[in-house]
Amino acid sequence: MGRTPPAVPKRGGRGGGSTGGAKAKAKPKSKGSSPSAASTASATAAAASKQDNQGALAPVRDGEPNRAVPQAARRRSSGVRRDRGGAGAKAVDREIIKLQADHNYLSFPRLAFGRLVRDLQEQFTEEPYRWSIEALSVFQQAAEEYLMYLYNDAYLTTTHRRRVTLNTEDVRLVRRLRQPHCWGETT
Repeated sequence: MGRTPPAVPKRGGRGGGSTGGAKAKAKPKSKGSSPSAASTASATAAAASKQDNQGALAPVRDGEPNRAVPQAARRRSSGVRRDRGGAGAKAVDREIIKLQADHNYLSFPRLAFGRLVRDLQEQFTEEPYRWSIEALSVFQQAAEEYLMYLYNDAYLTTTHRRRVTLNTEDVRLVRRLRQPHCWGETT
């Protein structure tokens, strides 16, 4: 977090840290300075950064009580936050977990998918065919499964390119690699 120990004086300002009421200012060495001044500064620095058997403790700030919390324990808290679900999970995460657990979930509405099938049917034939509910349901499950695996493979190409965002070129590459016209070629 960028805190400096109290023994190090601040640049261009007044201040300097204090430990327990005793003020210690770093003075530049001159020819007439005594060796006791250097030993006093090092003793103050040693007192400010106390050590115990577990490792270094956090530096003490002005006016803050000396807490015996190792720096390693403070670093642990700044790591990656892992959301385990349960009571602390967000509403979106709970909904995703619920939808992934349901294996009969269809992501497209049935009426919208039925209209799409009717529009595609009109492009290929002029005779109006009728679809049963079971046939549309099977067709919708197959279409959604195809799209799910297509996007899954396309995202693999995205991660292979060391990117995060899925692009149309990734989907095109997967569709091109999946084309069966070149599988049986020997020449």
